[in-house]
Amino acid sequence: MVLVAQGWPFFDTPATVGRLISILLLLGVAGYAFFAGWIQLLLPAETYAVLFSKTSGFEEEVLEPGRFVWRWQRALPTNVTLYIFDLSPHRATASVSGSMPSADLIQTVLPAPTDFGYETSFELVYRLRPEVLPLLVSEQGLRPDDIDSWYQTQSQLIAEAATEAAMSDRGASLVGQPTRLAEFLTERVRSRFSDLEVTRVSPRRVRIPDLDLYERSRAAFLDLLAAQEEIRRAAVAGLAETRERELLLDDASRSAVDRLRRYGEVLTEYPVLLELLQLEGVEGALPGLAEAVEAVESQ
Repeated sequence: MVLVAQGWPFFDTPATVGRLISILLLLGVAGYAFFAGWIQLLLPAETYAVLFSKTSGFEEEVLEPGRFVWRWQRALPTNVTLYIFDLSPHRATASVSGSMPSADLIQTVLPAPTDFGYETSFELVYRLRPEVLPLLVSEQGLRPDDIDSWYQTQSQLIAEAATEAAMSDRGASLVGQPTRLAEFLTERVRSRFSDLEVTRVSPRRVRIPDLDLYERSRAAFLDLLAAQEEIRRAAVAGLAETRERELLLDDASRSAVDRLRRYGEVLTEYPVLLELLQLEGVEGALPGLAEAVEAVESQ
């Protein structure tokens, strides 16, 4: 009753004290749950998160900074994993070099050696679109520790796409105009990489071959291959025809030899035919001799 005497009537019974303690505990639990689930506090500027919970799996919505985000799943200890990514603009330099397809072979139709190689280098400014993060994390296994290598791969792919665009008819016509070429390359890259926010693709070095000469040389080389193939087919056909004639001649020769052999056998068996040869000569006797051979063979 001392508390009552001191002006604290609410604590005049143990039940009242117990209710107060319960209220304080409930407020403490509610406060813990609120602050534990208040994910926004964990996201600095330019960072985005994908939430995974053991109770619900991956969320399809990306968690953004500066917007109130609260999840009850995080109030359960060890239930939630947050994959937090820094998506501030990524700056990189990427280079590409190589030769046009079949350049070494195509040069064989030219009277003088010609360089069909290319070399490019670009300064890039871009970042991953936040809304595609959940898909990359849940299906492709992207993690915050992997983002640098992921960006490195994307930079090389962007440089290759920019090189291809620079060697198009429109790109080649802008090689001497760096500002307009940068605008053209940036637009082309944006259309190719929908998962990225591309700010700038600036060429630092663009060395490309004479594309018109390459195309004309390529056409001449293909014509040469077609002519060689036609000659080869004609040679094969001619060889086959020659072989067929040789086989026919061989058959005719074997037939003539065989017939002469039969003539000799008939003359040996019927000596009287020799008198016919002597009387009528070879040319006159051959028809009769042939009939005699046929008669003998038919028996």
